Amino acid sequence: MQSIAETGMFENLKEKMANPIMFTYFWVFCSGNIQNIFYLLYMPLKIDQKFLDLSGKWSFLTPLMVSIFIVLTWFNRFDYPS
Repeated sequence: MQSIAETGMFENLKEKMANPIMFTYFWVFCSGNIQNIFYLLYMPLKIDQKFLDLSGKWSFLTPLMVSIFIVLTWFNRFDYPS
């Protein structure tokens, strides 16, 4: 049996990932910045030094544009009745 806090957390995550642009942006962002993510996870430095080393190396706008393009092309595949 799950507690109320766990249920709320899972429901919130489920709601956020139900949005196709947010879901696509998350995956495109992670795949585009995989080197930075691995650097944060596996380099044996203090976390503040890691963020200082990576400042300015994150890509935010390109994954957003790619996500919007993917979602729009995915929605345009289907033939909706008028």
